Amino acid sequence: MESREIEAVKPEVIVVLGNTAVKNLLDTNIGITKLRGEFQEAEAAYSRANECGRTPLPGLSLLRLAQGDIDHAVASIRSALVDTSARAARARILAAAVEILLVAADVEGARAADSELRDVAKSIGMPLLSGTSAHATGAVHLADLHEALGKGAPPEAMWRPVLEAIAPRMLGESAEAVDEVPDYELFRAFFSRRSRSQMTGWGTTLDPAQLDGLCIFGPRDDDQPE
Repeated sequence: MESREIEAVKPEVIVVLGNTAVKNLLDTNIGITKLRGEFQEAEAAYSRANECGRTPLPGLSLLRLAQGDIDHAVASIRSALVDTSARAARARILAAAVEILLVAADVEGARAADSELRDVAKSIGMPLLSGTSAHATGAVHLADLHEALGKGAPPEAMWRPVLEAIAPRMLGESAEAVDEVPDYELFRAFFSRRSRSQMTGWGTTLDPAQLDGLCIFGPRDDDQPE
């Protein structure tokens, strides 16, 4: 899908698959390697970029986040915000800041970065630079962390806006069938964080194929923490 087509559709969330799509959409030379968990290779690539005089941000900050080093991710992205003034470059830093600060539970900081990102996007004529997709990614990662630590759901303010943005498109005519399903469970299921058996346990009238269709990244068979 080309940029003019995306602009016409105005999607709330964009899911990109593959290195070329990631690079074109985010206007970055940092590939999808780090997103797949190949941290050592990504680390080496960032080191080479640094040796060549190119500061590998926000990619390095996002790598630290993926590695679970939240303190360093926050510190580096905040430093980048202070040091970066060029609007196009700052837009990329701001998008990463929304994601990182949400995971760090700095809701106000994430909101401020999101607000500035929207202003910058308008000023440079890049409507795709919206904080919505970054917000979604950050909310999902934060929920992953909370559940892995046995802390339950994160604050509602972090995930409900994402749910409300995507639910109408994901559910369509099936909305009434999930009226009794807790909203947080729907949010997690949409991002493939609930297994088939967990979703069947909701007791809805949806058939297996319809339940599978609710999962953006496809259905899964392994039960997830709740």
